[in-house]
Amino acid sequence: MLDAYRTALSMNYIEKVERIDRHIREGSTGKAEDLAEKIGVSKRSVFNYIRWMKKRGAPIIYSRIQRSYIYRYDVEFVATFISIGKSGSVPSES
Repeated sequence: MLDAYRTALSMNYIEKVERIDRHIREGSTGKAEDLAEKIGVSKRSVFNYIRWMKKRGAPIIYSRIQRSYIYRYDVEFVATFISIGKSGSVPSES
């Protein structure tokens, strides 16, 4: 039961990060409180998500001119699994 709960939280977390990423790419975040309203979290949570993204290499800054969080340079957020098996082959199901 606890594992299912953690999985649901993790999925929700990644989904929120993906939504923030989309808003940043579109230049439509607005201030932190605006972004919080758009994605349904608190302003404090927005800061926590952005901190999490920055720790993982996202070059996020707030542009007063654009009135939006932006990326300083092009990046791509990818949340996926990558095979590390022998010779890059996909393991067969047993």
